[in-house]
Amino acid sequence: MTYEEAALVHILRKLRRLVEQTTDQLAPPNPADLDDEEAAQRRWQIHLGVLMTDALRSTEKLAKGNEVRGCIILSRCIYEYRILSEWCFKNRDKALTLYRTARMRHHWDIERLPPLHDGSDVALAHNYLEWLTTANLSGPNLGIPNPVDMSYELAPPQDRKTDHTGRKYVHGETSSNAIPSWYVHGRPQLIVELFDDWDDRLNWRYYKEVRVLRLALIVLSDIGWASSYVGIVRREYGMDDTPAENLYVAARELGIS
Repeated sequence: MTYEEAALVHILRKLRRLVEQTTDQLAPPNPADLDDEEAAQRRWQIHLGVLMTDALRSTEKLAKGNEVRGCIILSRCIYEYRILSEWCFKNRDKALTLYRTARMRHHWDIERLPPLHDGSDVALAHNYLEWLTTANLSGPNLGIPNPVDMSYELAPPQDRKTDHTGRKYVHGETSSNAIPSWYVHGRPQLIVELFDDWDDRLNWRYYKEVRVLRLALIVLSDIGWASSYVGIVRREYGMDDTPAENLYVAARELGIS
């Protein structure tokens, strides 16, 4: 690893610990005092905090091994967790509706699995049917929002853009959203990136290294999204967001571009 990459991974590790500490503080001291909306909100944020912690920890390990594609794939997750967290805070009614249908959505996916040898699928089905008798499923049938739509909704008007095909995007988020999606979903755009001359049928040389994004830029982007995420959560619950801001400033001061 270069000095800059090692320094960024060190900052990422500190940030991951801050995310973990923040998540641990979200369980309320007096759960009975919470209304349904606030209870759902805190569980959403704990859920996203656990996922963010795991993604950051895995990125640390992959970065040390120079596994750039793995880091790119996880960067897409880190970006999405950050966007979803803010979206839940700003759309508390929709977040509550999605929370109330969580068990139903869980059951829909689990029931597609083949029968499990330990019989746990039968227990899950029983629990689901029992839950249905008391479930509060009032309100609209809300689909899980697309992260691109969530990001577009959250962005300031001057950053909302439309490309020549009419697709919406947010200025400055292409390297965090669109390009990592090539790797997550195996998009055909990656063929152009991978092959030396993709339309020459006689040339089959391909690149094993990533050419479009450098490791340092990926980790710096992860630090940006993760520090923004933990800052938003900490401010929402009256915690000091200075530690997150300081870590992001330290990363920016490395002068990577």
